[in-house]
Amino acid sequence: MYFDKNANYGKKLNGVYVDNDELIDRNSTEFALGFEYDVSEKLLLSIGYLLTQTGVTEDYQTDLSYSNHSNSIGLGGGYAIKPGIKLNLAVGYTIYNDARKIYDASNPLGGTITTKEEYDKDNLFIALGLDLKFGKN
Repeated sequence: MYFDKNANYGKKLNGVYVDNDELIDRNSTEFALGFEYDVSEKLLLSIGYLLTQTGVTEDYQTDLSYSNHSNSIGLGGGYAIKPGIKLNLAVGYTIYNDARKIYDASNPLGGTITTKEEYDKDNLFIALGLDLKFGKN
């Protein structure tokens, strides 16, 4: 659980700084589950899942800063090149739930216009690591 509601992120609403409790209904939560399996003395495989539930209101969302619910899955592996040296490789994918915000914006030519912003993205991430173990254990 992230205690976002009590934090101060310096967010603005209509150009005025506001406390987070004006933009966040509830704290964000994440639930994760992962499995790791030693295939052999040299090879390790893993898989994981992460569910993220945010607690932001529509007013929190902007084109530069938004927070959507998401689902992530990751696959990884490690290979012991030799004792004390292991190469790790992982790939993951996050799918964010679509969100939108409809509001009235000032028209530079006068008056206001109804505007709709849609917040949608997916992420692919890849990680490469090297474990080095020094000492006797």
